[in-house]
Amino acid sequence: MDWWRRVDQDLAGVPHALIGAAASNAYMAPRMTSDLDVAVKARDRSSAEQLLAGAGYRPVGELTMSLDPRLAGSQWRTPSGDQVDLIAIGHNWAGEAIDAAEENRLQGLPTLPLPYLVLMKLISSRAIDTADLQRLLGAARDEQWQAVRSLVASELPRDLEDLEALRQIGLWERGA
Repeated sequence: MDWWRRVDQDLAGVPHALIGAAASNAYMAPRMTSDLDVAVKARDRSSAEQLLAGAGYRPVGELTMSLDPRLAGSQWRTPSGDQVDLIAIGHNWAGEAIDAAEENRLQGLPTLPLPYLVLMKLISSRAIDTADLQRLLGAARDEQWQAVRSLVASELPRDLEDLEALRQIGLWERGA
């Protein structure tokens, strides 16, 4: 995690938030990850990439994102060789989510609040994200679950039934 803190420092000046496995691990039993996923507002992508380049990071290439055109990203290597994925979010809620991460510093790092993390995982629709959703939602306290449900109902109402099923599976896995 020391190198994660270095990435956070290197991006100082651009609002950003941990997403992906690093953020998920703050809310559920940890799973292994070899990279760090960091989100920025779409309008801040260029500034964030300039900061990374200025700190000696090497660009690896563009990320292949979900079918959602409001997500874009690039892959970077830190000077020590660790992988950082920079994700630019163009959704109308991105600013609020990333700004809220600054107040939601888990283990000292700005971490996407759980409702927005769930929204990101629903949007990305990768198999690992679906598995994470089961564990995240199964471990969520009732007030967290209500906040997640409310945000998803307003932003992705067609996914609400799937979200509730994932929560139930997560609760069953936990024996609840």
